[in-house]
Amino acid sequence: RKKGESGWESPRSYGWWGNHGSGPKPVFESTEATTHLLSTLHELNQVNTIGFGQQYANYVGQEWPWFTYWGEYDHSDVFDDTGDYPLVFGYDLEDFFKGHDFEDYIIWAADKGAIITFSWLARNPLTGGDSYNVTCGDFDDLLAELMPGGELSETWKAWLDTISEFLDRLTFEGGEAIPVVFRLFHEGTADWYWWGTTCSSATSYKAAYEFTAKYLHNVKGHENILWEYAPSKPSVYTDDFEDRYPGDDLVDIISFDRYAENTTYDEYFIDDCVVTTEFAEEHNKVSALAETRIWEGIEYVSNPMWYETKLLEPLMKHCPSLAYALTYTNFD
Repeated sequence: RKKGESGWESPRSYGWWGNHGSGPKPVFESTEATTHLLSTLHELNQVNTIGFGQQYANYVGQEWPWFTYWGEYDHSDVFDDTGDYPLVFGYDLEDFFKGHDFEDYIIWAADKGAIITFSWLARNPLTGGDSYNVTCGDFDDLLAELMPGGELSETWKAWLDTISEFLDRLTFEGGEAIPVVFRLFHEGTADWYWWGTTCSSATSYKAAYEFTAKYLHNVKGHENILWEYAPSKPSVYTDDFEDRYPGDDLVDIISFDRYAENTTYDEYFIDDCVVTTEFAEEHNKVSALAETRIWEGIEYVSNPMWYETKLLEPLMKHCPSLAYALTYTNFD
């Protein structure tokens, strides 16, 4: 079906909704669209092609905060520069808790054939501080308190209920649930988030991941989520990368996050990429670069061919099996 005179078609006309071969199946019982999306990501792993993504691709830009074009969903720095939209649109669920009503932006992107990914910079459930608040209080292991019977379990379930209500509203025109990629507890191999190494063990990390995934699927009934494991710097935190892996029965996509200064960026992310893709292949999982950025911003980089020479060419040479690479947002 056409969308007016724009020439855009529904996701059913895009490759990720088509007929696919026998790739890996989602770890949970899933909708047809979700299964097809995973198959497409798997197929991207098999060819020398990488999808491009950006966080908040149609919600904020270099010179426009989110409220500048409120209700206008087609604004995008990527489109302005290239004449096309990215394949992957990223959003963060915590901003929904802060009152950002961006579900129509997500639906717009998904209806054009975009792949939707969610991070969740959840606030500290003990202190109410932001995600970088690593105050553990009297608890040796904060993530353990999210489990049933824990001091923070009811708070965590209430937050998951709110997320569930939000996901219920993410549907295509005909009512079908939009498939989403959820990279829960991302960068958990480092120490800067409360779910990271400062306030949690590998055991509680995996337990909290499993509880959250099964709660949203088994209790809340969401069959449109692909689960993404996205540690930070796997070539540096290799032991934690392996120790915190939730398991083949809980993960659809194995990815990584990498921030670095421009002088060392390509060297570091190639090291990470090699570790991640090899691990993903061993476990028959899709591999991706979940989030990346030049430390302190690419506006300080003078190389006009940076995306080609420092990102694309190294990826295609060393990690052509990646399904996609998502850059972080252009905050104004």
